[in-house]
Amino acid sequence: GRMKRKAPSSSTPLVPNQGPHPTKRRQKGSSSFLPPSSAPQPLAQRVRAALLRCLTLHFDNEEIVTALAKKFKIQQIDTRNLLKKIQEKNPTFFEAYQVRVRVWKQLLLYNSLVRQQREQLRRSRATRPGTSSGF
Repeated sequence: GRMKRKAPSSSTPLVPNQGPHPTKRRQKGSSSFLPPSSAPQPLAQRVRAALLRCLTLHFDNEEIVTALAKKFKIQQIDTRNLLKKIQEKNPTFFEAYQVRVRVWKQLLLYNSLVRQQREQLRRSRATRPGTSSGF
């Protein structure tokens, strides 16, 4: 048979769970923003792949700078200059990208607030004697 999808409720997050901190996407020391590879790639290709991965993860400029500094020990000023040049060459893309990043962060914040509200409701229902419906 065919599986039925549950209709989203008002407490259903709009994007996948991103963990307890909306902007923290990976654990320290993780190289999850680089795709797995079987053969070593030149540094420029690895940095490019990491930069593209940061863009797909909706990183803002400072998050990109930090990620590349941690992963490749690239000076932050160099990454900022690179981003500036890329953005100057593709202004339309990056204007739209910045809007997507803001919306993404708002969705993450919304999801975090929904989780907090759900937890508060669960705790308040557990502390009320004799109520099963929560009202």
